Amino acid sequence: MRTVAVVVGHSRSAQGAVAVDGTSEWRWNGVLAADLSAKLAAIGYHAPVILRPETGTYSSQMARVAEQVGAASCAVELHFNSIDVSGLPPEKLPRRTTALHWPGSTRGAELAQGLAEDMAVAIGGPKRPRSARAQSTSWAGAPLLFLRETRCPAVICEPHFGCTADDHAASTAARDTGRLAQAMAVAIDAFLRGAA
Repeated sequence: MRTVAVVVGHSRSAQGAVAVDGTSEWRWNGVLAADLSAKLAAIGYHAPVILRPETGTYSSQMARVAEQVGAASCAVELHFNSIDVSGLPPEKLPRRTTALHWPGSTRGAELAQGLAEDMAVAIGGPKRPRSARAQSTSWAGAPLLFLRETRCPAVICEPHFGCTADDHAASTAARDTGRLAQAMAVAIDAFLRGAA
């Protein structure tokens, strides 16, 4: 049985960005992680949910996550984006689905592309902006150790912008109905079947 590691971004003590409704990345993605794990299990994968340790430096925490990912067939870490949007008119508010992979990882890029496409359709239909991006540092400049340290193809999923009310609502609806996790499971399954 193949393993897909499902990693919840951030931790209980450092919960990441906060959406317009007050929900943190860590809490929002904990729900998504459980659903994605169940949907992957239903189609024959072992899909453990991995939480970042609460103690230690960022480097030591991510080394522990990479160790737990181990020899998985692939790994996804769950996040959402958020920026300061004060003063932006509604038409300029960000609404985008992004999946990040390590630069030079062709298999990571392939998985990221499939995830970005399928997440975007689940959230907002075929015209929703989406992108698979090669990236070695976070938006704040920290190294993306999850992508760098894992031995398998790995992707950081950023399905929406929590700072944009309608984007957060659409993504939350897709999460709560199971559409988002189902789309992600389909993309992961297609990727792994292509690698067989």
